Amino acid sequence: MSSGFTTMIAMIPSSLHLLARPTLQGFKIALINSAMIFFLFSFQVHEKSILLAILPVSLLIHEHPLVTTWFLTVSTFR
Repeated sequence: MSSGFTTMIAMIPSSLHLLARPTLQGFKIALINSAMIFFLFSFQVHEKSILLAILPVSLLIHEHPLVTTWFLTVSTFR
């Protein structure tokens, strides 16, 4: 119960920002934030659950190639 509550509370700022200023870039960032929050605050963190965060991060490969490649490399060798 507490991990679900913490996850929902942590997603509020990103969700409110997306509701206030809806853009495609903001939507991608909100997807990444919610995926990382779910990964970090989940009840049982497993190595394969980082795959849920890799998918939205890969959407930013054209805008931020260095940071995206760095994150994908680091998350592979966790």
